[in-house]
Amino acid sequence: MTKHGLREKEGKKKLLKEVDDFSRLLAERYRLKRVYLFGSLAEGLFLKGSDVDLAVEGMGFEDYLKALAEFRYIDGIPVDIVHLDFCKSELRRAVLENKGVKILYESK
Repeated sequence: MTKHGLREKEGKKKLLKEVDDFSRLLAERYRLKRVYLFGSLAEGLFLKGSDVDLAVEGMGFEDYLKALAEFRYIDGIPVDIVHLDFCKSELRRAVLENKGVKILYESK
């Protein structure tokens, strides 16, 4: 593995840790049922300019709007939060069937 490849791998590992911490903070603040990671980061295709795609369950709509305003970036990287309780069934299915989708948080 080249030095560049090693740095890239370490950077991805650091970002995944930050996303995990971010999702727990989001879940605890808004008492979520679940937080999912999907999209390019989950699939291993994350590139410079990509965003972080998260999906949530178990949050009221007003809290969702607050979360969108409050949790916009992770270390300068834009975050897209999809609310699975309020989205169209096609989007919900696409998120949950996304290659590499991961549950980052699940309430006990």
